[in-house]
Amino acid sequence: MSRSLSWVVWLGIIYLIGAAFVFVSCGRYDNMRAPSSGGESDKARKSVYVESVVAPALVSQSHELEISVSGNLPSPAYSFSGFDVDVRDGVIEITPLADFDEAKMAAQVLVPFDRVCIVKDLRPGSYEVRVVGRTGEIQSRRVEVTAKR
Repeated sequence: MSRSLSWVVWLGIIYLIGAAFVFVSCGRYDNMRAPSSGGESDKARKSVYVESVVAPALVSQSHELEISVSGNLPSPAYSFSGFDVDVRDGVIEITPLADFDEAKMAAQVLVPFDRVCIVKDLRPGSYEVRVVGRTGEIQSRRVEVTAKR
């Protein structure tokens, strides 16, 4: 009897350790917000990890500038939602964004993404394309926009 009781105790300890691991790995403090109150969305918009940026060195003003951005979402609880684009003083600053669903339980594994950001209505000139990721890293490229032909 004592031997079977010992086995049950060890099984319970293993179960508690596993439950603690799942709780710690699925919840990150920087992802948590106060519970929503009446009508608020359970999603928060966050930036993502940026791995690479590909932009043409030259583009005509009559064409859209297409910038390929790839990287990782922090977990499966995130879904890619688009880009925040700010064009000012010869700088095109792009921040890829994702919606975080705090109601979704997910393991902390990176989820790759590859998207194209389209920038329209650029005037002729030289632009620095800056893509800002989640950790503040900046990927920078230089692009020349030529006049329409």
